[in-house]
Amino acid sequence: MSVKDLGSIFKQAQEMQTKMADVQRDLAEKKVEVSTGGGMVKVVANGINEIISVNIDDELINMNDREVLEDLLTGAINEIHRKVKDLAQEEMTRFTGGIKIPGLFPSAVIELLEQLQRMPGIGQKTAERLSFFLMRGSEQQAYKLADAIYKVKEKIILCSQCHSITEFDPCGICQDPKRDPTFICVVEEPHDVYAMENMGYFKGVYHVLMGVISPLDGIGPAELTIESLRKRVLKDGVKEVVLATNPNMEGESTAIYIAKVLKMENIKITRIARGLPVGGDIEYADEVTLMKSLEGRTEMK
Repeated sequence: MSVKDLGSIFKQAQEMQTKMADVQRDLAEKKVEVSTGGGMVKVVANGINEIISVNIDDELINMNDREVLEDLLTGAINEIHRKVKDLAQEEMTRFTGGIKIPGLFPSAVIELLEQLQRMPGIGQKTAERLSFFLMRGSEQQAYKLADAIYKVKEKIILCSQCHSITEFDPCGICQDPKRDPTFICVVEEPHDVYAMENMGYFKGVYHVLMGVISPLDGIGPAELTIESLRKRVLKDGVKEVVLATNPNMEGESTAIYIAKVLKMENIKITRIARGLPVGGDIEYADEVTLMKSLEGRTEMK
């Protein structure tokens, strides 16, 4: 590498440091707000993870339920830390995207890295490891992976009854005569069905919401399958609905909303117990934790 190239790289590093300082100043001025319990708890923080304010509705204080208050506060704080982290990562990606070290990676590798980082839970380091693994592997391995991805997009559909993923409609669970159609477990996403099934305990059927209520992301009840759930409850003579949304801010708010919607239908509405940690995801829970959560479910009033 020539002295000229080293000088160019050093100059880019100095530019990056300057832009980094600018990003930190911008983040300190940005605000992130989350709410839980249908807006009863609101937390505001800035882009460098400093809590600015916490607001608790008088109705929640008057309820004098310390456990509910602690759960809602914990969920809101965990969620705001996650959103601040996402905001910081977004800002960092925006400013680093324009600084490239000549010849460091071929354009095809850079494109692969960018596409991999679009996937949830995959950061830069993981994307790099996956990219180099694919490059070291055989062409046959790469083609098999590409073909599997293509088949998923081509063949997988959503079940018209429960909205879970399937290759045929209705899905195998909805058609299974050994399942109890009067006992519905409501989950957020199709992968939550997979997690619940792995424990081998639940013998009812499922209903996938395809998300959660999140006003900050522009997602309301109309964007979910809540109305479909209500009609299904009336049509199939459902006796119990267990709400197995994630125990975080959006999951709790969504569970509360669904409980209110179904309250007049004269059915038992339960919520999975606190075996799952606040701020956690069902997707990553082990079978024992999921089983205890389902066994210890409580009725929502």
